[in-house]
Formats: sequence, C-alpha cells, structure tokens
Amino acid sequence: MIALDTNAVLRLLLGDIPAQQKEVEVLIARLAAKNDTAFIGVPVLLEVTFVLKKKRTKEEIINAIDGLLTIDVFTVDHSAEVREALEMWRRKPAGFNDLLIGTLGRAAGCAKGATFDQNLQKSDPFFVAPNAIL
Repeated sequence: MIALDTNAVLRLLLGDIPAQQKEVEVLIARLAAKNDTAFIGVPVLLEVTFVLKKKRTKEEIINAIDGLLTIDVFTVDHSAEVREALEMWRRKPAGFNDLLIGTLGRAAGCAKGATFDQNLQKSDPFFVAPNAIL
C-alpha cells in the first residue's frame, strides 16, 4: 500500500494538470494490477473538500468523495464515518468537515460534541453548546 497526498488526489479529481493526472492514473493502474491499494487519509479528504469547494458544487464534491470510497484500489481512512458524514452533508446545512468530526467522535465513543456552531447543532444532535454538556 502507498499513501496519496492531497495534490495527487486533486490532480486525479480535477484533471487540471494533465501530465500529473496521467501520472497518478498510471500509478493507480499499476497498483490495481498488483492488487495493491492507495491509502487516502482523513486529512487528505478534508483538504480536498476545502479546495473543491472553490471549484465544484456540493453535490459534485459528494459524488467525487463517494467515488473514491467505491473504487477498490483506494483504502479510505475511516470509510464508514466518511460515508456517514457525506450522507448527512447531502441533507444538512453543516459542512462536511464538521459532520465528519461528529461521526469520528461517535465512533471513538464520545457521548456528545461541543460547538458554538448553531448550523452544526441543528444538523447533528450529537453537537450541543458547551454549557449544555456539564
């Protein structure tokens, strides 16, 4: 297994630098031919989402990340939590990054999440104002 950084994933998704996109595509094809995988970590997904927000619609970003989750050659860190956050983001006003904090927190055994973000509180009942926790 190898790890992909943000730039490699963005080149693959955006195709904005054709030579680099081709290089990543060749790498992915070689990994697939060897039944090997490419790891995509949560920090990479967060950076990718941040960059894509400037270039794509919310639905396009959701579809792009969902696509990474469905291709066998990619091993996505915390894939179940990422998928759950994507599904919530599809229907809720809070951002993907915040919703992912919630899904990861629940998976880690947290009872609640503290935030001042009212959109996040409305989007995910896991999150409450800090003074509501203690």
